[in-house]
Amino acid sequence: MMKINATDSQVLVVDIQQKLAPHLTHVASMVENATRVLKGALLFNVPITIAEQYPKGLGHSVDELKPFINDNVITKESFSCFGEAAIVSKLKQYQLQGKSTLIVLGCEAHVCVLQTVLDALAANFNVIVVSDAVSSRKASDIDLAKTRLEKCGVTYVSTEMLLFEWTQTKNNPHFKEISRLVK
Repeated sequence: MMKINATDSQVLVVDIQQKLAPHLTHVASMVENATRVLKGALLFNVPITIAEQYPKGLGHSVDELKPFINDNVITKESFSCFGEAAIVSKLKQYQLQGKSTLIVLGCEAHVCVLQTVLDALAANFNVIVVSDAVSSRKASDIDLAKTRLEKCGVTYVSTEMLLFEWTQTKNNPHFKEISRLVK
């Protein structure tokens, strides 16, 4: 595995939604880390796609994600984001632009994140899961998903690891802002 470069990356946010979030393990820190990743993505011009699972029932994305929402939110009904043609089209479009590293965060780790990541691997993405920006209702399900996906070759990183790999050097013009983000 090589370093994660911002120029090769795109971010996929999976189902961090209003009615699901309150039931998740360590939800406050998960959402905080997700927003850190998204702030970093904006700094480095990394494209963001946000998936929402059946928002009529689960609500829309949590308020903390609103600053990152534009025309990048796509509704889905399948657990895997790759079950929704509009999401696949957007991710593949970025992949064709050289952004073949898919940074995944969201919930639930053992259902929608897991199935999305497995399908992303099959679609020839280099998949990185941001460990402290994923969650499930039970910690044991997070651990099981991580173990399974690591056996499939998926790399897990922390938010700070990702942001500093995107930054690469203290001479990067975004270094100070990234340093403030991780404090």
